[in-house]
Amino acid sequence: MAPKYDKKIIKQLEKMGAEKVEDFSRIALNHQEYQLVFTDKFSVYQIPGTDTYYVIGSFGSVDLNQVRQFDSMMEKGANAPAMETPAVPTQAEATQEEGSAEEEIPTEEEIAEYIADVDMDEYEEDLQAIIANKEMSRELAAYYLKKYDFDPIEVVLNLGTE
Repeated sequence: MAPKYDKKIIKQLEKMGAEKVEDFSRIALNHQEYQLVFTDKFSVYQIPGTDTYYVIGSFGSVDLNQVRQFDSMMEKGANAPAMETPAVPTQAEATQEEGSAEEEIPTEEEIAEYIADVDMDEYEEDLQAIIANKEMSRELAAYYLKKYDFDPIEVVLNLGTE
């Protein structure tokens, strides 16, 4: 059973037209210092017409520096050291940190100035999806769409659930 927060994200993704992709059995995301590994209890959603995928679920982490050290020691014939899990925030902790700051609503003048160069007709579908999800003006939706690099899912997720 998916946690309450995951259900909310899935519902938002589906409202935005994202489609569940069933072709994944394991996903590994590499960072310089650690690797996040999704092996079970996760879902993958793709935004239609894009190469954007959202992975939702539980993950574990592996400290890649320790893996390299372990591999090096094993090559030299040494005994294997005990490996520690790095302090990588859990999905719930990361979500709590991200959602802790309230988003300030800009003034009408700030909005008008910021979106002056945005061709709102080009982003009409995204704007309508944001307006439907967040119940805001078209101009404010355009402001946030530009602020979040024209990614409507990021707008919905970053504005939280009011």
